[in-house]
Amino acid sequence: MNGPRVAAAIKRARDARADRAGIGSDRVLAELKELDFSNIGHYEIDPIACTVRLSPDASPRAMRAIDPSSIGSPPLLRKVHEIEVRLWDKPSMLRLAGRHVGVAGFTDRLEPTGKKGNAIELQRRIDDMTDDELKARVAELIAEL
Repeated sequence: MNGPRVAAAIKRARDARADRAGIGSDRVLAELKELDFSNIGHYEIDPIACTVRLSPDASPRAMRAIDPSSIGSPPLLRKVHEIEVRLWDKPSMLRLAGRHVGVAGFTDRLEPTGKKGNAIELQRRIDDMTDDELKARVAELIAEL
């Protein structure tokens, strides 16, 4: 059967691409971990200077969890200073991490089946059939009516 050989070839190609790009499973999971387990308590926000710094107990990489486009400057003429800070979309990051490590309920694996749970029948193209095969198939279809 060619299935295992094809799967192995696909895995080799994916591994080679990941090596070329410098992206491995450990690196992806480390990045997802920073996003997944980030906490607003990891940040010190100065609304007057419109800055965000890491708190002493935060990971040095925790700043990666902040969506940089969310840090806005306060209007110049207002007496009250505000700053808005948004963390990246945590549910999406958790789904990605869960899929990556194979957490049940996070995988999107589909196993399509045919009638009554049997294997899917493949149809042949009509122009690939001989005259005798076409006559036999027509007879089968008429019998199903």
